[in-house]
Amino acid sequence: MYSAVVDWFHLHYQLLKDFAAPSVALLGLLLTAVIAVAGFKSFGRWKREKIEERRIKVALDALAIAYEARFRFEGIRSRFVQEHEYEGIDYREVRNVQIEVGHREAQRNPYAVLKRLKNNSDYFDKVSDIEPKFMAIFGAETQAYFELLYEATTIVRVSANALFEDALIEHDSSDQVTRERLRKLRMDVFASKGKFEDEDRVGQKLLEFQARIEELCRPIVDATFGRRNGRRSIERRS
Repeated sequence: MYSAVVDWFHLHYQLLKDFAAPSVALLGLLLTAVIAVAGFKSFGRWKREKIEERRIKVALDALAIAYEARFRFEGIRSRFVQEHEYEGIDYREVRNVQIEVGHREAQRNPYAVLKRLKNNSDYFDKVSDIEPKFMAIFGAETQAYFELLYEATTIVRVSANALFEDALIEHDSSDQVTRERLRKLRMDVFASKGKFEDEDRVGQKLLEFQARIEELCRPIVDATFGRRNGRRSIERRS
């Protein structure tokens, strides 16, 4: 049997020789195609993994920012003001010149809140940095989520400025309209720690901001780190 096969190859050597080079070339092309397809699939899988990693990171960062908002604003709006927070209240910059001015006692707390807003600029920089990334991954409509945070910040700033300037005016104590207006301004500017009243416009916007970010990002984080399963295990044990 073996000798018959060898004899056949010897008889057809010239014919086989003519097809050897094209056969090798075709085999090489087939191998190249297989490697290319495998590489393309691997690249596609790698790309999907990288996108998912990015998605998870942005979700984590957004959740952290949403939770941090509450703590930051508790500090900004705290009714407890320390002496060093009044520093600079007796000076105002006019055309790059520091001019000494007087102030009233009622101006001190609004001034401190405005100063705290400025001192928390690092937090607002983080928000500005993550917002476009969040929109790119979760959709441009999510810009509305961050508008809630910006609106809360604007309310605090505008109301604190209004209280600061209003303190220079002697109001009639019987003027109920003015008293109610000042009460609402103070509710915008100041808040108790860990508590948001129904009338607290700033607090309600912060809660909605956190709720919207949680609704979108919490399932991603839970699924990634298996926290749902962990919670269920804890519930079964209890």
